[in-house]
Amino acid sequence: MATIGGPIGTTIVIGAGIAGLSTAWALTRRGHAVTLLEQGTIPNPLAASGDHHRIIRRAYGPDSGYGALITEAYRAWDALWADLGQSH
Repeated sequence: MATIGGPIGTTIVIGAGIAGLSTAWALTRRGHAVTLLEQGTIPNPLAASGDHHRIIRRAYGPDSGYGALITEAYRAWDALWADLGQSH
């Protein structure tokens, strides 16, 4: 366990879906050693967030709660791609 001013240990993240991958990425960026465990391949085609239907949709309109977050979500994805050194 990491303590303030102490060493950072290995963190185990179980599940490499969107939540697990995001958690592992954030911990790694903060200097933690991370072991990621997933029962299938990564990405897992059987996972809830594993296919082309899991997208950000602009069709909901800017006045919906979801629609208001779309632009922010696109900015976050652009920042992630840049952080990974990738383009999309």
